[in-house]
Amino acid sequence: MRRINPSRLRLRLQFGHVESKETINGINTDKQFVCDVEVWGGMYTNSMTQTYVLMGQGVTDTKSFIVRHNSELQKYTHLKYQGNVYTDLVFNEDPYDAHDSFDTVTGKLVTKRGR
Repeated sequence: MRRINPSRLRLRLQFGHVESKETINGINTDKQFVCDVEVWGGMYTNSMTQTYVLMGQGVTDTKSFIVRHNSELQKYTHLKYQGNVYTDLVFNEDPYDAHDSFDTVTGKLVTKRGR
């Protein structure tokens, strides 16, 4: 995907994982998001076909983002944007490993912590 204007990358997206924290008393708390890397990104609108496919699979509350091509991002399981955590990330990589290529990332909004 090369027809993206880099000026659209105005959002700070945090990629990371969730983990349980233990209190001093040895009690496990709810799973919380831990940021591993932060990148610039932008919003991306799915086509109608992509939207219908997601709806047909029962997937709702999704958001899609664009980021600069970076294969390392695929190892992260969660994305955080504006205080909302997204999971089940689907990466659509640009097949060209060029400096001007972009990837799309689609994630499902977490309604319960860590799930």
